[in-house]
Amino acid sequence: MRSHMDLSIRHKLQLLVMASSAAALLVASFVFAFFDRSTFLQAKTQDLTVAASMVGSNSTAALSFGDAKSAGEILSALQAKQNVINACIYKKDGQVFASYSRDAAHGDYSAPPPQTQSTTIVKDHMLLFQPITLNGNSIGTIFIEADLTDLRARLTRFLEIDSLVLLASLAVAFLLSTRLQRVISDPIRELADTALSVYTEENYSVRATKRGDDEIGLLYDQFNNMLDRIQQRDIALQEAHIELEDRVVERTSYLNALIENSPLAILVLDSGQKVQLYNPAFENLFQCAQKEDIGKAVVALFPNEKTLPEMSAEPGATSEKTRVSLIAHRKRKDGSYVDVELHLVPLTVNGRVLGSLGIYQDVTERRVLERQLQMAQKMEAVGRLSGGIAHDFNNLLGVILGYIQVIKRTLESGTSLHEYAEEIEKASQRAVALTRQLLAFSRQQVLEPVILNLNTLVTDMEKMLPRLIGEDIELKLILDPAISQVKADPGQLEQVLMNLAVNARDAMPDGGKLTIRTADAEIDVAFSREHPGSIPGKYVTLSVQDSGTGIDPEIQAQIFEPFFTTKGRDKGTGLGLATVYGVVKQSNGYITVDSEKDKGAMFTVYLPRFEQPALAPIKSKAEPAAVRGSETILLVEDAEPLRMLAQLFLKENGYQVLMAADGSEAQRVAAEFTGPIHLLLTDVVMPGINGRVLAERLAPSHPGMKVLYMSGYTDSFIAGHGVLEAGTHLLRKPFTEEILVRKLRELLDGSSVTNKTESLTGTEFPVVAGTDVKSDG
Repeated sequence: MRSHMDLSIRHKLQLLVMASSAAALLVASFVFAFFDRSTFLQAKTQDLTVAASMVGSNSTAALSFGDAKSAGEILSALQAKQNVINACIYKKDGQVFASYSRDAAHGDYSAPPPQTQSTTIVKDHMLLFQPITLNGNSIGTIFIEADLTDLRARLTRFLEIDSLVLLASLAVAFLLSTRLQRVISDPIRELADTALSVYTEENYSVRATKRGDDEIGLLYDQFNNMLDRIQQRDIALQEAHIELEDRVVERTSYLNALIENSPLAILVLDSGQKVQLYNPAFENLFQCAQKEDIGKAVVALFPNEKTLPEMSAEPGATSEKTRVSLIAHRKRKDGSYVDVELHLVPLTVNGRVLGSLGIYQDVTERRVLERQLQMAQKMEAVGRLSGGIAHDFNNLLGVILGYIQVIKRTLESGTSLHEYAEEIEKASQRAVALTRQLLAFSRQQVLEPVILNLNTLVTDMEKMLPRLIGEDIELKLILDPAISQVKADPGQLEQVLMNLAVNARDAMPDGGKLTIRTADAEIDVAFSREHPGSIPGKYVTLSVQDSGTGIDPEIQAQIFEPFFTTKGRDKGTGLGLATVYGVVKQSNGYITVDSEKDKGAMFTVYLPRFEQPALAPIKSKAEPAAVRGSETILLVEDAEPLRMLAQLFLKENGYQVLMAADGSEAQRVAAEFTGPIHLLLTDVVMPGINGRVLAERLAPSHPGMKVLYMSGYTDSFIAGHGVLEAGTHLLRKPFTEEILVRKLRELLDGSSVTNKTESLTGTEFPVVAGTDVKSDG
């Protein structure tokens, strides 16, 4: 069966006219029927409402006096209404007071329960409920039921007449549509024939003949206009085709220029992984010639590679392969290697892979910088771990050293036990030196920087260095007399210089030359980019250069790691360069190494310039003759062994000692003690309240109390960036009895020029770290 879309225009017009006529008549019939029914029901409702009102008003007296007979006679008056079949009057309580039924056989008629005022239609009956009022008060309800069978007969007659009118209208519509289709379809058919002729012959000069000025005539005009435009566009298309060919040639030349002048190396392969072209940047990067390689397999460009990502594309693939992005280490024709970042993408047309495009970027320098950055991050992490270990170890060493000194006092000098005790003390002193180096590497030492000239520091060490490096090594100083000043801890810088000199000595076992230089320098942005961790600015440099064996490039990235050494067992601690690295970093400096195998090494330390003039050194007062005392000391230390040891030292020197294990207990002890507390000796880092907060809380109740902090490493509570804050006094752990009581005496006696810090290692010669790597400092 054909679809209505396949019918001719003539048949479509006939169907359209007849369907439209039928639809219009049906809609009109429905509207008229609905309107007639609504009007009929409205009239019936109004008639029943008037009848109910009259019966209700006439029944008020009967309801008031309970005269049901009179009410029944009043209802009998509804016999005049042919369509009223049932009626009744309800009392106020809902009981039927009187009723009426047209059919006497329905004497047992059951009236419905009373309702509020309403009108409803049930099947062919209309039900009306209306209240009966007297003086505005409801005294009952009247119910009337009317028959609506005459409405059904009325609608039936209407539908019969409407059907006859519909049939007559369809006949007229058929006759009109037949005439209309001839007027419309014939010209359209002629127009279709003309269009078919234009399509088959591609002759855009043909035009349709217009018959009139109606809508079909307008269609003819538009059709002819369309042919005019098609003819014009055909001419323009031919011209555009010629122009497009010229633009393709121009664009191809442009793309070739982009490839040729691109700073990135570009390689184009066909579907068989053969070289189609590559640009000059590719030639320079891999040192090859395009004329020799065109048409060759890509493996010929990189013969030393076992696997090539460029070979991953499948010939004739019908779907786009996964794009490749990776870092490759490629060998060039001169034998050197280069790190390249490779991006390989398929060249597809309509979903078919015709080849691949490779883009290569030289990232050799970037990879070096990444490795340097990773090394800096690694050194930071190892430094934090080393600092934490050294801090805990310091507390243990303090207890060992303290009690061994106590034991030595009870032993007779010259005995074997006394000698054993001295050996334990010496070993502990060496352990203290190692922890100092770990703290220096981890940048957790408290520095006491002063403004100094590096030339003065090097000159002061000139006499000691020859004895340190040996007579077979020539020492040469090249000091710039115009260098700027720096602000640093001189003791730590001496440690740096000695460690670099000792490592240089070990790199020249047969003798050689050691050169120490000073100069002003600047770090620019370019240098900072090549050396992660450095900051652009003005610096003073201290360089230590030897003529020794040099450092292998493979291990240069590890030389500043703690415990890294190329020496044999028991010949080096591996902390020499780690100490140098930590001191330089904590002094806001930077260190570089420049070395090649068998060509010596040069370490250069960069320290920030300090432009302000140097202050004249303050002469220290003589140490107090007596260190004993009787003052009250509040001792706060969370490590019990160290707390008991400090208590022993203080009591043996005459001091009265109050002890507490933490800040909260110290506040309670101070509050319960009625006498004056002359000095607070407290650890810095403790559970709960730290030492600085404790001192601030006790100050109001003990205004004359001095404060001496104990710590083994830098802490932000007492030092900022590793530099001790003004007016703060620190006793470095581990300490001896002599150092403790001397420092207490100086503070209690009010010496204003006493050293702000005291330490065990401060009483000895600087400790030189064991050698780490030859010629690496």
